[in-house]
Order: sequence, then C-alpha cells, then structure tokens
Amino acid sequence: MNLYQIKYSKDFTPPAPVVELELENPVTKRKISLEALLDTGFSGTIIVPIFIYEKIGLSIIESLEPAYVVTSIGFYSKLKKAKAYIEIPKIYRKLVCVYSSHTIKYPILGRDILNDLDIRLNGPEQLTTIYSKHNE
Repeated sequence: MNLYQIKYSKDFTPPAPVVELELENPVTKRKISLEALLDTGFSGTIIVPIFIYEKIGLSIIESLEPAYVVTSIGFYSKLKKAKAYIEIPKIYRKLVCVYSSHTIKYPILGRDILNDLDIRLNGPEQLTTIYSKHNE
C-alpha cells in the first residue's frame, strides 16, 4: 500500500492540514504543482486562485455552465469552471471540475475529492497521511 505524508502548513493559525498536488490541463498538458488546504466545509472538488487557473490555460476550455459559491456570510459569488486532472502522486488521479474566482486566496480541496481518499489527520504530530486504495 502506498502512502503520502505531509506536515501541516504553518501558514495558518493554528496550523492546518494540506496536500501537495498537481493540476493538469487535459488539452494543453500544462501542469502546475501546488499546495491545497483540506476543507471538509467545501462540498466541491477544488477551488484555486485565478492566477493558477490562468497559468495552466483553463480559461480556454472553460465551461459555459454557470457555477456559484455561497460565501461564509451568505452572498453568492460566480465562479469560473473547467475540467482538469488532479493528481496526488502515486495515490490519486482524476479528471474533475476545477473552480476559480478572483476572491480565492489559497487553493482548497473539498469533500467531493476528500471522500474518495483514506486520510488520517494526526493533530499532535501535525501530520496528514493519505493511503492509496490499491497496490501499485
């Protein structure tokens, strides 16, 4: 069984669980490596800052179907949406909808992906461990 481990990010107070992953444009094959915050409060797949979305060229394959997010204070905000591959090396790879907005400051990985994974959070050690569901 493969496993992936990463220390919590100290960019947050208190430190928060994150995962390092790659996003890949399925048409141009442009990739970017990034760190995403694990957020069980976000029901979607992944939401990224606009500069990441544009850097791998997701604007050219953007969905015309509208997408919205309800903010923590109850306002609706329109999102950009495109399909891209998300990969946690040796653990997970899937074509998913990636969302973006000018108001997003940090990549967030939501429940729609987290529910596919076996994740263990060790708060005292500030360590996230993700186990693969298959042998490679």
